[in-house]
Amino acid sequence: MLAVVYAFEKFRSYLIMNKSIVYTDHSALKYLFTKKDAKARLLRWILLLQVFDFKVIDTKGAENYAADHLSRLENPYENVFDPKEINETFPLESLNKVAHQDPSTPWFAYFANYHTGKFIIKDQIIRRCVAGQEAIDILKACHSGPIGGHYGANYTAKKYGVTHRLSTAYHPQTSGQVEVTNRRLKRILERTVGENRALWSDKLVDALWAFRTDFKTPVGCIPY
Repeated sequence: MLAVVYAFEKFRSYLIMNKSIVYTDHSALKYLFTKKDAKARLLRWILLLQVFDFKVIDTKGAENYAADHLSRLENPYENVFDPKEINETFPLESLNKVAHQDPSTPWFAYFANYHTGKFIIKDQIIRRCVAGQEAIDILKACHSGPIGGHYGANYTAKKYGVTHRLSTAYHPQTSGQVEVTNRRLKRILERTVGENRALWSDKLVDALWAFRTDFKTPVGCIPY
């Protein structure tokens, strides 16, 4: 479809007063002008093509022997190959010897020392493997130790006696502190805007600055 529109725009001066025939394998193009409730982009294309007098003939893909533009392009590098040397070393054979613990392999000592140390390298970080009771002791220290914890919001709130209430979006009345903040900002905007309340967005930055630099009694400091 886009190819037809582009072709008519390209050869507009030759086709504007002449009859033309469009051979295409896009059969839906024949029903383009009878389509109802088309999208805006499709309507623009229809209005552009209505200026021309043309007929659409459906041609099957197997019968369309006209080659496209890309198939006619010549490849200057088609017969040019970079000479490469034949590699006489076979890494897979060396890896196979390492897998079967062949000491004659030059890498064997490195692999043996690596596995003896019980270390795992993941994400460029060296981790030591622990097992048995040592692993259980580490988990208990991280979970129940003096500096450990669950690291969850619910457990932290419960530990310090904080009541967590779920507040949904666009309902600031469910959060008292948000309601207080919004009410304070509203008062500042009412005083700075005056009668022309349509310009409240221009004064919002100044109102926020005044609010954030004001001393807050509940917390004993300013937000900044």
